Amino acid sequence: MAKKDIEPKPVLNLDDKEYVIEDMTDYQKQILEDVNNYQVQINRLERWKQGQVHMLRLSLESKVEPEVVEAEVE
Repeated sequence: MAKKDIEPKPVLNLDDKEYVIEDMTDYQKQILEDVNNYQVQINRLERWKQGQVHMLRLSLESKVEPEVVEAEVE
């Protein structure tokens, strides 16, 4: 009989320790989910910031301001 491959359970590495996520309490899992969501938001903001800095550099180098179009509010 062939030995089944057992997939390892997802773990959290924190302070040089491993914690099996499945074994965490609901409260701990919620905190972990919050931290992961915050990291996603931080990454998005960092990409946005890099884009804005890039646009600033282009604007400073060319001395040309792009036309700003304002949306009409009804």
